[in-house]
Amino acid sequence: MTLSITGILILFALYAFLLADIFAISFHKPYLRWVLGKPELMPILALFYWYNAPEINPFIMAALFFGWIGDLFLLKKEKTVCFLAGTGAFLIGHIFYILTFAEISGFYKTVPPFAWLILAVGIVLLFAAYFIVLQYKKIMILPGLIYYSAVIFLNFTIACCYSHLNQTAFTVTLLGSLLFLISDSLLALRSIAKKLPPHTPLIILTYVPAQFLLIMGTLL
Repeated sequence: MTLSITGILILFALYAFLLADIFAISFHKPYLRWVLGKPELMPILALFYWYNAPEINPFIMAALFFGWIGDLFLLKKEKTVCFLAGTGAFLIGHIFYILTFAEISGFYKTVPPFAWLILAVGIVLLFAAYFIVLQYKKIMILPGLIYYSAVIFLNFTIACCYSHLNQTAFTVTLLGSLLFLISDSLLALRSIAKKLPPHTPLIILTYVPAQFLLIMGTLL
C-alpha cells in the first residue's frame, strides 16, 4: 500500500488531534477534548479508510461509527448511564469488526491451534476481569462480561484469519486487536476499579493505535 499526499495529510491530522487529546487529558482540559480531541479521531480515521480502501466495507464503516458514538458517551464517563451507553456502542462496533474478520476467515473454515490458545487465555482474562474489576460496580457485571467476551472473541476471530491474510496484514491486525484488549482493560481499571489516575493518557494511547491497526490490516 502506497500512501498519497492526501492520505499522508489525513494521517497527519489524526496524529495532531491525538496529540491535542493527550494534552487535554494530561492538563485536565475537558472542553479542549470536545473541540480538538476525541470526537474528531474516529471521523478522521473513517475518512482515511474511505479514501484508501479499494472497496468500502460497510461493516468497517459501521464499526468506526459506533466507536465514535462510544467515544462521545465516554467523554461523560462520570455518569453511569453514559458509561453503559458507551460500552453498548463499543460492543456493537466490536460485533461489526467480528463480522468483518469472520468473513475474511471464511467464517472459521480453518482454526489454527494458536487461535484456541488465544481463546483459552481470553477466558482466563474474563474471570480475572470479574474478580479484579467488575466486582467494584455491580451494575457493570453483566454488560462488562458481555463486552469483554466480544473483545476476546474478536481476537480469536482475527487469529482465524492467519491463512487468509498476508503476513504483514495479519500481524498488524492481530496487534490491533490485542491493543484493543489492553485499552479496554485500562479503561475498566480506571473507570470501574478506580486503580488508575482519572487523567491518564494510557487509554487513548492504546485505543487509537488499536483502531488504526485494525483498519490498516484490511488495507495491506
